[in-house]
Amino acid sequence: MFEGKTVLDVGTGSGALSIWCAQAGAKKVYAVEYTDMAKHAKNLVASNGLSDIIEVIQSSVEDLDLPCGERGVDIIVSEWMGYILLRESMLDSVIRARNKWLN
Repeated sequence: MFEGKTVLDVGTGSGALSIWCAQAGAKKVYAVEYTDMAKHAKNLVASNGLSDIIEVIQSSVEDLDLPCGERGVDIIVSEWMGYILLRESMLDSVIRARNKWLN
């Protein structure tokens, strides 16, 4: 499913979903995280030797410009619910990402 695909991970947090996408064969993963957790995600990506596939971008999805003139992505992944469905609900951001970036 991920083989050769370009993936957008909305609200990547630690980057775990991005790492799994890369391990599943994605050719490029854009891991987007608004908070300073992006710094930790970059370290985790590098520690797993996946910096050539995963690009961690510290930005909101709403303000995101994909690098290198990328026009869209094939797959969007996200752990969008937050915890106990009360905090960090990202459903609106995932829908915006779908409308703007999904090919």
